[in-house]
Amino acid sequence: MRDTILIAPDKFKGTLSATEVTDIIADTLREHTDLNLLRCPMADGGEGTPHILCGHKVIVSHDHIGLQCFGSTPVMQRSSHRLGEAVRQELTTGNPFYLGIGGTATVDGGAGLLQALGAAFYNAAGNIIRERITPAMLPAVSRIDLPYNLSTFLAGRATLLYDVAATLHGPGLSSLDFARQKGATADDIPVICAGLVNLERLLQPVRHAPCDGAGGGVGFALGAIAGADAEQGALAILRSKEIDWQRIALVVSGEGRIDRQTAGGKVPQLLRREAEKRGIPFVGIGGYVTPDAAESCYISTIDDTRDFDPLAAPSRLRSALHKYFASHQKP
Repeated sequence: MRDTILIAPDKFKGTLSATEVTDIIADTLREHTDLNLLRCPMADGGEGTPHILCGHKVIVSHDHIGLQCFGSTPVMQRSSHRLGEAVRQELTTGNPFYLGIGGTATVDGGAGLLQALGAAFYNAAGNIIRERITPAMLPAVSRIDLPYNLSTFLAGRATLLYDVAATLHGPGLSSLDFARQKGATADDIPVICAGLVNLERLLQPVRHAPCDGAGGGVGFALGAIAGADAEQGALAILRSKEIDWQRIALVVSGEGRIDRQTAGGKVPQLLRREAEKRGIPFVGIGGYVTPDAAESCYISTIDDTRDFDPLAAPSRLRSALHKYFASHQKP
């Protein structure tokens, strides 16, 4: 018997946590339906993941190399070294752990992270580079020496939870597509690309994973080079919920911004896919839905990003939900 609505949104970044969004959706839906409401706040490997996966050790890249960690430092000077230090420290415990890859402000292909794990980078003169590796330095790197066991360093010890499937530098969606969001200029992009191509050429990975481009290439360093297992973060979290899908009559999900990158494996796209393959109706709500992602199953709380107001987010979310469910068949 399908008597339950699954409410499983991600956070509305900068405005509402996943739990707050879940509660607002549930409270609003209660005025439109008598069905049971199953609250399952979600995450995709980035911010909020430790709270959602309570009981598991999770290192979140955002906490160590998120935008708030670099102040006014330009993106070309940001290194993922700090995340590597956190990984190295966690390895001393001997316990398995998750690595949530999302919300990073770096695009160095994880080179700084590898440096923190013992990799040695050399310049054109053959001298070891003592400074923390950054995107600006990568194109000129001439050689990289890895610790002898680095290819299996994280195997069986760390599992990557990545937010979106992307390649390192192309083809298709890659870490370069996210570089502008992190502050890269039009002049920076070719340099970043050249550095990532050079990094891959020098390391010659024997395997690739869908998460190579996640976190500005941190997924490439941790998975392809350091041997960590990888899993789509939202899928791993959803699986941990142990949902009885036979009872679900409707799935409601969402996130702060629904755009073309959502299709790469973000929470709303995952929930939509899981619902559709079971023949369950789906509704996704975004703080803002971009025109290139607009579909009948997605609703937006605002029509123009210039109207964004964090303080108005809760009321706008309620209003959009009321309007949608008042004009559709009662769930």
